[in-house]
Amino acid sequence: RSGALLGRRVLVSGASGGVGRFGVQLAALGGAHVIASVGSTARGEGLRELGADEVVIGLEGVESPIDVMLDNVGGPQLVAAWGLLGEGGVVQCIGTTSQEASSFTSLVGMRRRIEAFTKGPHSGEDLEYLLAGYRVRGAKGATGTQDSFLKLFGGDHGKVKALDDRICEKLGFSKRFPVSGQTYPRLWDSRIMDRLKNISQSAHKFAVDFRLMQHLKMVDEPFEEKQVGSSAMAYKRNPMRCERLCSLARYVITQVQAADHTAANQWFERTLDDSAGRRLYLPQAFLAGDAILLIYANVVAGARVYPTMIARLLEEELPFLATETIIMQGVIRGGNRQVLHEAVRENAVAAAREIKEQGSVNRLLEKLARDDRIPFDLEQLKEIGFVSDFSGRAESQVEEYLRAHVQPVLDENRDSAATKGDLRV
Repeated sequence: RSGALLGRRVLVSGASGGVGRFGVQLAALGGAHVIASVGSTARGEGLRELGADEVVIGLEGVESPIDVMLDNVGGPQLVAAWGLLGEGGVVQCIGTTSQEASSFTSLVGMRRRIEAFTKGPHSGEDLEYLLAGYRVRGAKGATGTQDSFLKLFGGDHGKVKALDDRICEKLGFSKRFPVSGQTYPRLWDSRIMDRLKNISQSAHKFAVDFRLMQHLKMVDEPFEEKQVGSSAMAYKRNPMRCERLCSLARYVITQVQAADHTAANQWFERTLDDSAGRRLYLPQAFLAGDAILLIYANVVAGARVYPTMIARLLEEELPFLATETIIMQGVIRGGNRQVLHEAVRENAVAAAREIKEQGSVNRLLEKLARDDRIPFDLEQLKEIGFVSDFSGRAESQVEEYLRAHVQPVLDENRDSAATKGDLRV
């Protein structure tokens, strides 16, 4: 995502953590000059052995320009590091262990960028790449050698190539396979099915998460006025749209193997086992993919979100979410991290057991306040647990993603046909 690293200056913040240590090693393996930023001298131990060329406390002594930054800390340190980036520099935001806001006064100036670290290319980008390279077999003759056309034109290779070009142009394609047998390489079918599979996987993941959230009463998918959730249980409001989406997505995902086997088993030219399967899985995968996207759009457009229920569930879990900050604040007060961690672990296990076995409220903070190993009273723990914001850069990351990745796609396809369709449940 940041390009080749050979010879470039890479700054890894929060380098003493698990992710940071991997970042140091990967950057070093890429041939970069690696600067590992840590919170204390003790935390820097062992980083040079992992490949760090420099180990610094915070940003002390770090010289500009920095080409790439792997940011695990966020907050004011991220803002300060932004000023060290050189022309074309990039920050990959991975984590926000500081739990502090990153308040930039200005992002104007030389060409630099901040990216939220994600899992890889998106389905839309893969699809664009596939379409940009899409091609046809062209006029290759019965076996792909163009022998009959060469004889027809008296051995004139130029005319044969011109015919190939003209036919592709008439078919509306700018590219063709330069070499083929009786058929175009069925690897191309496999690539097409892979794109449909990726779209299906993404949609399936969304639908599963939505179903889980609906189970927790955080959201509802669209529900028609006269829709029946269950013929036996009148109160039910099953997420029928998302369930249908998951079913169709699983079907598409399983069809990819058929295309893979066809591509792998083309004997020399081909055999007739090539044809029958393709006539099923290719059109059916496209039809199912179309239905998946139709349902996806319908759910997103008509979904209902219940902020009050979300707040209630969040409040129930906040004491557990606050434990990392409690440990960190305890260390700042001079506590031993391992001792604090064990105290939190023991009390968290006990609190979770009471919730599950007795149906009680979350009493983790009360338990911690009574533990002599924890240097905070109940009021201080409540301030950490219920006043602190544990969302990190989540809001900013979403806004940046929408602005940088989603809006350009919407603008580019503003005049495309509407995706709404007739959906019956």
